[in-house]
This record gives sequence, C-alpha cells and structure tokens, in this order.
Amino acid sequence: MSWWVAGTALVGAVAGSEASRRGASQQANAANNATAEQRRQFDLLYGDQQPFREAGQNAVRELAGLSGYNPAPSAEMVMAEPGYQFGLDQGRNAIQGTAAARGGLYSGNALKELTRYGGDYATTRYGQANDRAQQAFGNRWNRLASLAGLGQTSVQQTGNAGMNFGNMAGSNMMGAGNAQAASGMQQANIWGNAANQLGGYMAWNQRQRPTTQSPYTTPNNWQQYDTMDANGTGPY
Repeated sequence: MSWWVAGTALVGAVAGSEASRRGASQQANAANNATAEQRRQFDLLYGDQQPFREAGQNAVRELAGLSGYNPAPSAEMVMAEPGYQFGLDQGRNAIQGTAAARGGLYSGNALKELTRYGGDYATTRYGQANDRAQQAFGNRWNRLASLAGLGQTSVQQTGNAGMNFGNMAGSNMMGAGNAQAASGMQQANIWGNAANQLGGYMAWNQRQRPTTQSPYTTPNNWQQYDTMDANGTGPY
C-alpha cells in the first residue's frame, strides 16, 4: 500500500460527500418547488371561492337581522294599499244601490249589511295582504339561506383545500428533512470509512519500517558482533 491509496481514499470521500450533499440539496429544492406549486394552486382556489364566501357572509348577516322579524302587516298598512278604498267604496255603493231600489236605503237592514260588508271586506283584504307579506318574506329568507349555503360550501371547500395543502407541505418538509438527515449520516459514514482506510494505511506503513535496534540490545547479537570487523561489515 502506498500514499496513492490514501489519496484515493480522500478523493473518494470528498467526491462521495459532495454527491450526497448535492443529492440532498436537489431533493430539498424539489420539495420546495412542489410546496410552492401547491401553494399557488391553493391561492387560485381561494381567490375563485372569495365571491361565494363574501356572498354567504353577507347573507348570514342579513338573516341574523331578520331573525325574529314578523312580516305581518298592520291594519293601517293594509288600508293604505292601492285599491283598498276603491274596493270598499264599490261594495258599499252596490249595497246602497240595492237598498235604494228596494226603498230601504236608510233602513236597519241596509245599515247592518253595510257594516257586515265593511268587516268582511277588511278581514279578507288583511288576510290577502298578510299572505302576500308572509310569502314575500319566505322567498326572501330562502334566497338568503341559499346564498348562505353557497358561502358555507365555499368555506368548507376552502378549508379542505387548506388542510390538504398543509398536509402536503408538511410531507414535503419532512421529506426534505429526511433527505438532509440521510445525507448527513451518509457523509459521516463516508468520512468514517475514509478515516478507517487512512488509519489502516498508517498502521501498515508503520509495520513496514526497518528495525533500527542496536546490535547490543539483543544477547544473540554479541556473538554476531564478535565475528564482525570494526566497521560492522564482516568478520575480523
């Protein structure tokens, strides 16, 4: 083993670590891009639903104002209706004309008939006016309730879209975080392996160095020394 092995280990560690880092960065960028697109889609939906939400909110406020409202008209309102007095006068004139023809215009029967007619006429006209008022109120209430329902549906759809966006964005962030964590562990393993290789090389290199012990340090070398010349290259 030589120094080029150590260099190869370092180069491989650097390249592997950088590749892992780039891969995690690309995955994080992809997650961010996906989140941005999901956000854009949610914003489009939110904007499209805005008119329905506003209409529903306005309808709810108006319904709250009508709660407990009694649409029944007053007697004065009925009597002030166009045609009310005309119809009353026409009926009275008919009764009076009939009574006059019989010669009893000012008789008690004529007066009773006029009174009964006036009461019946007022009752009938009030009932008709009340029915119209109730029907108009019901129609108005139903239209407002329909708008409120549209607003409620819009709010639910927007809420569901918001929850979906939150879930997807959270999943994207977790995926990016997991990628970063996995990259960190992978880089740690890469550098750990490189360190092990370098350590193995240094240990191997240490074992290959020649021994520099003095011949005097080993008892068996005394005899060998006796057979060597003064320069230590051969026997005397």
